[in-house]
Amino acid sequence: MFRPFMLTVLLTLTLLVACDDDPKKTNNLTPGCGNGVAEPGLDEECDGADLQGLDCRSLLMGFDGGLLACDSSCHLDTSGCLGCDDLCDFAGQVRCNPGGSGIETCGPTEAGCLAWENEPCAEATPFCVLDGETPTCAAACTDACTIDDVRCGADDDAIETCVTGGAGCTVWEGTPCAIDTPVCVDSIGTPTCTMVLCEDACTPDETRCNGAGDGVETCVAGSPCNSWQNTPCDVATPACGLLEGSPACVATNGAGESCDDVRRIPVPFTAAGLDFTADYATRDMDLSHASCDAGDVPAGHDAVFEIDFTAGEAVVFTQGGGLDGQLYVQGACDGAGACLDALDQAGGGGVEELLFEAPATGTYTLILAAYSSAPVDTRYILAVYRWEDPAELSCDDGFDNDFDGVADCADPDCFGVAGACDSETACGDGLDNDGDGHIDCFDSECTGQAPCGAESGEARCTDGVDNDADGATDCADPACAGNSYCPVVLIAEGFETWPPAGWTIVNGGDPAHTWGSSADSGRSLTSAVGLFAVVDSDAPSATLDHDESLITPAFSCVGYTNVSLSFLHTYRDYSGTDSASVALSTNGGASWTPLATYLADTTDGATVELSLTAACAGSPSAVIRFRYVSSWDWYWLLDEVRVVAW
Repeated sequence: MFRPFMLTVLLTLTLLVACDDDPKKTNNLTPGCGNGVAEPGLDEECDGADLQGLDCRSLLMGFDGGLLACDSSCHLDTSGCLGCDDLCDFAGQVRCNPGGSGIETCGPTEAGCLAWENEPCAEATPFCVLDGETPTCAAACTDACTIDDVRCGADDDAIETCVTGGAGCTVWEGTPCAIDTPVCVDSIGTPTCTMVLCEDACTPDETRCNGAGDGVETCVAGSPCNSWQNTPCDVATPACGLLEGSPACVATNGAGESCDDVRRIPVPFTAAGLDFTADYATRDMDLSHASCDAGDVPAGHDAVFEIDFTAGEAVVFTQGGGLDGQLYVQGACDGAGACLDALDQAGGGGVEELLFEAPATGTYTLILAAYSSAPVDTRYILAVYRWEDPAELSCDDGFDNDFDGVADCADPDCFGVAGACDSETACGDGLDNDGDGHIDCFDSECTGQAPCGAESGEARCTDGVDNDADGATDCADPACAGNSYCPVVLIAEGFETWPPAGWTIVNGGDPAHTWGSSADSGRSLTSAVGLFAVVDSDAPSATLDHDESLITPAFSCVGYTNVSLSFLHTYRDYSGTDSASVALSTNGGASWTPLATYLADTTDGATVELSLTAACAGSPSAVIRFRYVSSWDWYWLLDEVRVVAW
């Protein structure tokens, strides 16, 4: 049976009752169990009422409380102790003891809890060290920590400090937490003994409605942990709801079924649901007044809202989501009364947007009514938000208030607005969202946020973002070079000038007709940008021999695993006597390796990709020939010749 190490220490350190042989004194006791005095030297843990100052909790056996007693053999009786807390995780778990002089093993105590029992290291191997994750006794010690570092102990019941041990190596030395503050927690990097183990429940100054909806909770910084503190709503404003986007106590609201049950809403406001006819169960608004004419008088259910406006304040009242709905604005709510505005601009599945500007300060009614008493699609989304022209001022409401196509922090009007757009949250949009002069990955707030990080891999080397903020983007960054998505460009020719620099033209037919620029031709090539190369046997309008070659500058294939050729072209065939071919030479044109031959019409503006890896075979000097052979036939058009390697 295990007995905790700490119990042995406590009993050993208890003041021993000494024997007194002075015959003049009358308080001498006969040693032995039953004399009412605990004598550890006689293997007594207690004697009668003398428990050596121990109780159930101070035994460190995991008891929460209860009554500790002494049995007739002068050993502690824990049968009256209550509760049980494991001091280690599982039976058989092992670790070095806090002093580094032995190996502790987790096992059951008399109370049935798990606790550590120490087995001292032998004299020849007096130091407990970790072999990987396994504790073992060794002849030499190793440093376990850095002097003066502190931490909570493994069982969270002590604060450990790094000190120099007896053998000269650093060890962790524990100071147990007191009984009234038994748990060690790491409070902002500083271990502290506290009543309970806790975690921060929130961020200081954060607010929310409480669970009952009748108060506002504010996060307060605690010691050691942050927690929610409730402020109850008062009688006048008994319910917690969102006001201008923040939790606040508000007056009790209606459900929005009628003028008598109108729902007061803040701005901005949104509501959505799957069944408008279930969420707003009746038709209470007649809306037949001539000023309410939006095309047809609605026959379906309606939702009624109320807002306070100042003169000139403008909002956008919109609905969609599927419901075929109509929008109305009144002053005082009146089912059969006049409307200030009305709109029905779309059928089912469409969106209505009504822009309303208050003519005077006061309370106004906004109504959404279903066109049909049995709508085919009952899904709905409605919203009310501020209209702000010419610039967006509401930068955290989720709406595009100035109708410029971007909302909130994506709108340059909002960049740097305190409390809304003062942090760089969009790290790949090419914008300085927080207005601090640093864009995307150049802003320290984007560190560790996608897409910022190492500029490597196809996704990040082709995303148009300088992911590692080194001034080089995508394939311009050396970290991206040397692969199929960022290859080394050996040849890149678009034929914008003629003759192309470094290229060779071999005229093997009629001397007056060979490869030339499209600037001198009436031909067109689909997808070509600017000028392109042309060889045209139809242009002379006569039977003339053509054997025309256009040869690239020499390039090296040394050191590359893959070499590839691509080009844009159109070949138009006429008879069996004409052809177009592509070939590669590694010996200055003494011999040629065929790559492609065309004997029939190609698609206009076809893109071709050919592997040169085998034909080039690591040659230090290779060239590519585009050869056209014909008499009086059609033509070959060529552009965007690229040779790349990786």
